[in-house]
Order: sequence, then C-alpha cells, then structure tokens
Amino acid sequence: MCGIVGFTGTKNPAQITVALKSIANRGRDEDSIFSQNNINLGMTRLSIVDLQPKLFPMRYKHYVLVYNGEIYNYAHLKSKLEKAGITFRSKNDGEVILPLFDRYKEKAFAMLDGMFAIAIYDTRRQKLYLARDKMGEKPLYYTQYQDQLYFASELKAVLKLTPRRDLNHAVLGEYLSQGFVFAPHTLVNNVFCLKRGQCVCYSQTTQSFTRHEYWSSPISTLAPHSSTSDLIDELEGLLDTTVKSRLMADVPIGTFLSGGIDSSLITFFATIYKKDVNTYSVTFPHHPKNDERIFAQKASQWLSTRHHEIVCTPSSVKPIVENIGSLIDHPISDPACLPTYLLAHEARKAVKVVLTGEGADEIFGGYHHYWKELLAHKFKNSFGGKILQPATALLAKKFGRLQKITTTLATHYNTQGIFNAQEVTLLLGHPSSLIMPGILTKYSLTNPLLGMQLTDMTGYLPEQLFMKVDKMTMANNLEARAPFVSPDIVAFGLALPEYLKAGLFQGKWLLKKIAEKHFPKYMVWRPKHGFTLPLGEWLNGELSFVLRELTLLLPSVNYLNPGYYHNLIEGHRGGKANHADKIWTLYVLLKWMHEYKIKD
Repeated sequence: MCGIVGFTGTKNPAQITVALKSIANRGRDEDSIFSQNNINLGMTRLSIVDLQPKLFPMRYKHYVLVYNGEIYNYAHLKSKLEKAGITFRSKNDGEVILPLFDRYKEKAFAMLDGMFAIAIYDTRRQKLYLARDKMGEKPLYYTQYQDQLYFASELKAVLKLTPRRDLNHAVLGEYLSQGFVFAPHTLVNNVFCLKRGQCVCYSQTTQSFTRHEYWSSPISTLAPHSSTSDLIDELEGLLDTTVKSRLMADVPIGTFLSGGIDSSLITFFATIYKKDVNTYSVTFPHHPKNDERIFAQKASQWLSTRHHEIVCTPSSVKPIVENIGSLIDHPISDPACLPTYLLAHEARKAVKVVLTGEGADEIFGGYHHYWKELLAHKFKNSFGGKILQPATALLAKKFGRLQKITTTLATHYNTQGIFNAQEVTLLLGHPSSLIMPGILTKYSLTNPLLGMQLTDMTGYLPEQLFMKVDKMTMANNLEARAPFVSPDIVAFGLALPEYLKAGLFQGKWLLKKIAEKHFPKYMVWRPKHGFTLPLGEWLNGELSFVLRELTLLLPSVNYLNPGYYHNLIEGHRGGKANHADKIWTLYVLLKWMHEYKIKD
C-alpha cells in the first residue's frame, strides 16, 4: 500500500516532495519521485510484495507509473504477458500494469483483480491517466487548476498543491443526510474524487478531460438448475480462492475479527493457509449492547488464532476525537472511525496487512433496512396496502412517519438517515436536493433489493465504509484488504435470488449456511450486531468537550441555523434525545473545515 501524488506542468521536485510529506503516513518505507518537463509524480511506499527498493516509479517504453494498491491476479497476467515476449525485472505485482496498459489502454484496468489508485503518464502523447479500482477500496482525488491537473491519494495533498478551499454547498445537504458525499463530488468546490471503476484521461495538449467507467457491477441471473447445495459449494470455493489470493504478501498478515459472520469466515479461510494468524477486536467495557468480545473470543478459540483485544473507552479515543479533522482528510461521519483507528494502531505493531469483512452486507443483503424496505414494498403493493393507502398517506403527512409505505423507494431511501430532508432544511435554512443514483429509480419497482444493493455499492460502501477503513488504517501505515468485494464474489452475490439474501429477519442466508459447516450454530445464527459505540453516553461524559467545542465552532459558519443546532446540542445534553449521530456529523465537518481552512 502506498500514497501517490502528482501534477502536470513545469518540473518541480521540491513541490512534489512537500506534497509527499503530507501523506507520509501511507508508506514509510521509501519515497520516489519522477520529475521532468510536463509531469511531476511522487509515491510514498509501504512495501508489501517484493520488498526490494527503487522499484517505483515504474517505467515501460514511454509510460511512467505510480500506484497505490495490490493486484491479486498479477501472477496470471504476468504469465500471459511473458508468453507474449515481455520480460519482468521484479516480483512486484504492479509491474504488470504498464505492459498491460500498453496493449489494451483503458481496457486494461478491467482486467485487474485488485484494489488500486493508479496514475500513468504517457510521455509521448503527453496524457495522464488516473484510475480507481472496481469497488472503490482506494480513493483518488483530482482537480484542474490554472490549466494543470493535480491528483493525490488524499485530499489534503491536493489542498497542499493548490489554493482550492471553497466549501461545496451543493453537496452539503447530501453529507448531512448520508454522512458522506457521492463521488465524483467532494465538499471542496472543483475538487473531485474518481468514482469506483472509473478512469480519467487528461490531455496536456488540449487541456481537457475524458472520463469513462471501465467497469460496472455485473447484473445477471444464476443458471436455473443451480440447487441451494450447489450454490453453497460454489460460493465456498470462491471465498477459499479469494482469501488465498488476498494473503499474497512478503510481510505478516492478520485479520480484524469481530466475531460476526463476515470476519469469522474470512479468518477461517485465512487460517487454512496461514498458521498463528493474529486477529484483532475491540471491546467496550461496561457497554454490553456494543461489546462483541465474547463472540470474537469464541471465534478466535475455535480457529486457534493469536487474538488481541483493544479496549475502547472515552479516554482511549479522546486523542483521536481531538484530531479527527486532520485524520479524516475528507468528511465521513461514521463514529466507527474511532475504534477502527485503535484496531489499526494495535495491529501495526505485529502485521503490515489485515483482512476485513467489508462488503458482505451490501453483496449478500445483510442490512436490517433491506428486509424492512422489502416488507414495506410488499405491503404497499398488496391488496390491503392499496385499500389502506389513503389512510397511511394521511398519517404520514400528519406525523412524518410511514414514508416506506407511502412513497417510492427512490424518494425516501437513505442508508444512514442522519438528518432527514426536513431537518436538513431547518439546519441550512433552505431545501436541499438529496439526489440518489438513478440505479435506484430503475429497480425500485421491479427489484427493490437489487436497487438498494447497487445504490449502497455506489455510495455507502466506497465513499463511507472503504474511506473509513482506508483513512484509519493508512494513518497507522497499515494495509487493509476486503476479500468479499472480489469481482467474482460480487457477480455471484448480486445474481442470487432475493430469498437467499434478505430473508425475513435474517440477511446473508447463504453465507450463514457456509458458516454452519465450520462454526457452531449458536455462533452463526445470532442477531446481527453492528460496529457501533456508545457515543451518545460518552458525549454527556468524558467526551462532553465535543459539545462545548461545537458550540464555539458553529457561530463561525454562516450557513447553519443557530436556533436549530443550539436546540440539538441542548436536547442531547439534557437527555431529552440521543442526537449523537447528528452532533458527530457536524463536529467532523467543522473540525475538518477548521483544520484545512475551508471557506464557507
């Protein structure tokens, strides 16, 4: 794993060095620079595969590469290229990228099974190509300023290179509602984030962009003759193969193990190929509703791993909270950033890579809100639902409830729902359009589950969950890999019929049937337990400084309704309601704005 930065224009190694220092946390093993007329590229490396120095920036013919990520199918691609007469000088997975690009241009990115943010400069044609991986595990930001293109793995490096500082009010409502911003937009005007599966080409000759999506989520159906037992065996085989490929490394690897079905399965397959696997989980003393330690302990004992428990308390997260503006880099409002940072910090003492369970809920229908939406959809379209529609519409209008059965999925669906549309209007003083991807409209009537899955795989997964994992692990110089989002598993999961995913009160049914083969049933069929923390209680206790600091920060911005946010804070402080998610969302935004001097 690494960090990359770059810009077109006059040779300026000093400026690229400054930008590299701002993302040194992403790789402390080696810094590399390529600087000549028309292009400046930099890379800070966390050595994982082939640890020899001076491999980057890589060059092939008239191409130069800097890259952040891992290519898991590089051995297969390398073999094909060698048969075509191409020779290699290392065992690094990134070395296949340029010869592949030379042959197939942007189509090459679709051939890569991996996580990556790639920058390729064509010195002959004076074109710069940027690409983000298929599922969005690795971020890549860019902007055009004074006829030159600037890019980096982290937003703060782009801000280091350019004077971009204006808040993007157009997506502020989106952030307040969702807790993240859908790519390609960011909260900084005229600074963009590549969408997952997207490639951008910038021509220095014409000073223009071309953008296209080289990959999209595969939508197909399974062969009608596939039995449930066949599907279980097929998925188990895919998981085995995928996890094995994600163990590719010349450094120690561990796993984040919460004791839930996703991380337990990933760890099970890892232990087939690795002995004495280090596993890590968070505990919340005195908060049994949040604490999964007993499940993590049982999973670790069952799999004979070297388990490490990290205690998460207000005092242990206080330094992270105080520095959240700089750590978060671009606002995401997930409080799970705090325990994720603690996990990464502890894991880095023994390993350089961890496997995680991200993506399983989106791909296999694990979220509670999926089956709730499906129940509402079925009721709304039933005979009784149609008869009761006038009455439910009246109740919804009067009490602001029952939206699930009175409006279309595309109108009300919100993965997070931090501030609803009415609350956003009260906070901002004007209505704010919360536009969901068109994919939800396309499938909301015919296949609502698929519509929700694809929407979450477009926004929530890449722009919140993967951003959280990337920023918190990379802050600790640790690489995280998510086996569930391999292209083969994604295609398989999306093709499953609804009843094998979001069944009544039980999501991820097929995954649980696989887990039954390797774990006791009581570990498999327990209720889903999200990765949450008792933030509401902590904000009225040892973290109460957040409320005080927020009260001081809020008057400095002109676009928020003071009456509304004061009531919000006082309501939480007085115990009238738990507004922790709303308060945290505002706190992260304002701390980030203060840290990077973002102008409203």
